[in-house]
Amino acid sequence: YSEKHNAARVCIRGRESNHRYEAVSSTGKYRGAYQFSPQLAVGAGWQIQKELRATGTPKREAIAIGRMLRANKMNTWAPYWQEMAFWLVWRKGAGRSHWPTGPGCPGRYR
Repeated sequence: YSEKHNAARVCIRGRESNHRYEAVSSTGKYRGAYQFSPQLAVGAGWQIQKELRATGTPKREAIAIGRMLRANKMNTWAPYWQEMAFWLVWRKGAGRSHWPTGPGCPGRYR
């Protein structure tokens, strides 16, 4: 979580899915509140597993959670995991290129 980038996160979620965690794009490819592609969602599942291990979650539990996330489409993930995925991919702004920019959002996030 980053207080500095939280307004951009809320704006991105609103633009991408109208704040709906179960959202699916019209093409069916992009899913979840932040409209991750299937490949990005799988990568985020690995990142979450790694983060869980780094923050003290037992290895078996972290692996089970990672497997569960990677096996399911992101729009079925709990909001907690979708938010965690966003922040891990966002990487303090370094991952901003995953989302388009546009007028109306606080500051420029691209």
